[in-house]
Amino acid sequence: MKKILLLATAALLSCGSAMAETVTFDFNLDNPWDWNSIPKNSSGYIDASAVPVNCVEAPVTLSIDGKFRRYAQQALGGTICLLMYQDTSLSFTTAEGYKMTEITFYGGTAKFADLAVKEGETELPAEEPTYGDGWNHTSSGAHIDEVYRMAYCNTAGPIVFYNPTNTTNVVTKIEVTYEASSLKEAGLAWSKKEFTAFMNEDNTFPTLSKATDAAIDYVSDNEEVASIDATTGVITLHAPGTAKIIAGCDATDTYDWGEASYILTVKRQGQITAHYNFTEFADIEGTDNQCIAGYPDILVTTWWTTNPDTSYGSGTQFKPLTIYNDGTEITFNYDGTGGHGNVRGTTTTKQQNLQLGSSACMTIKGTAENARLYEVKVQGNRKTSNGSMLDQMTTNDEGEIEFDEENRFLTWTPKTEDAVCYLDAEHGAYIETITVEYHLGSTGVGNVAADSDGNAPAEYFNIQGMRVDNPEKGLYICRKGSKVTKIVIQ
Repeated sequence: MKKILLLATAALLSCGSAMAETVTFDFNLDNPWDWNSIPKNSSGYIDASAVPVNCVEAPVTLSIDGKFRRYAQQALGGTICLLMYQDTSLSFTTAEGYKMTEITFYGGTAKFADLAVKEGETELPAEEPTYGDGWNHTSSGAHIDEVYRMAYCNTAGPIVFYNPTNTTNVVTKIEVTYEASSLKEAGLAWSKKEFTAFMNEDNTFPTLSKATDAAIDYVSDNEEVASIDATTGVITLHAPGTAKIIAGCDATDTYDWGEASYILTVKRQGQITAHYNFTEFADIEGTDNQCIAGYPDILVTTWWTTNPDTSYGSGTQFKPLTIYNDGTEITFNYDGTGGHGNVRGTTTTKQQNLQLGSSACMTIKGTAENARLYEVKVQGNRKTSNGSMLDQMTTNDEGEIEFDEENRFLTWTPKTEDAVCYLDAEHGAYIETITVEYHLGSTGVGNVAADSDGNAPAEYFNIQGMRVDNPEKGLYICRKGSKVTKIVIQ
């Protein structure tokens, strides 16, 4: 296949084309695309009757829809930028006889990090530095670097990007690289962009449609999670995790080369996910107070206490609080050491989150008697000056924790199949979300069927029920014939 793993190879291939040209959509120009004549309200937002706004740089058309405006950004030295609010979309198409190969967005660091792909076969990677001068804030003088995000593609369009969040995305300019093409598009497309499959269960995987008559090649970018037969496309699951499943084809005399992919998430058999989101606040009816949405006992800025006294000493005002979601519960408690151990909703550097007071601890488990935990993931606040403080949390002998500093993720995993998650925030913490993965029934023994043949060799499985060929130190399930036992390998 000529072009597989589009993101990794398309840059080199498109740069090698002598016919490639680039157009620029620069929002800092004086009255670009006759912008001044477009109907707007008093704040400069494009009137709903005027959308979508079509910006044409032949042969490429950028169509902007939703809530947006051009506005001078102080953080970018007064540069006039395109401001995209939630659900605003940018759709790119070319005239007949052309195709796009690259779409590059420019702006300041973290100013358009939430921009995402809504439609079309492409990806939008994380920000990269341009090594340009950047900008200085018009009043404070604070510096911000210029960055870009480049999406590779091979289509006449439409390719659609959008802002899925309530954060304003700010773009200074967009460059589109295109070239002439007389071939028809291969038309490769999966029926789903994302799919979750469960090990040892029946799964109906996404299907591929195509226009081309070329042979299709298949590949997985993570064969430890899932492999795929290169010719038939049959998928085999191996372990929990994520993999990108890619289909591609060469060009023919009639059709262009093509590629399509989707994200496959593999979970354990019977795995259930419960998700707690602490980043949304809600008004409490009849009061001037707010709470974390869905959890009315967790007030915003006001600590959860037994009385309204504002002095907090050694947990004297603490009372346990339990919240519930999707068959799981989290109980906030006090570990008995210094600090007040209470909880509240708070806004830290414009990011809403759950704040744990010093010496607060959490016990996390399923509400059903036979619930068993697979893992617990805690997402810390990414924008606090002193970090999320998750790296200072501890657990007990029932589990172990790992901390991802770059992404501020804490992951707790059980050491035994009946373990309950315990996390102690000795110095407090700032938390955006908590995700609990669990199973109704045994996480290990229940997934290992006994063999009636007493002469069978010993087989080993971890507590998630996954076969282990060469077990090292730890707890395992040993099956030998019809006998299944737990063993500890020292």
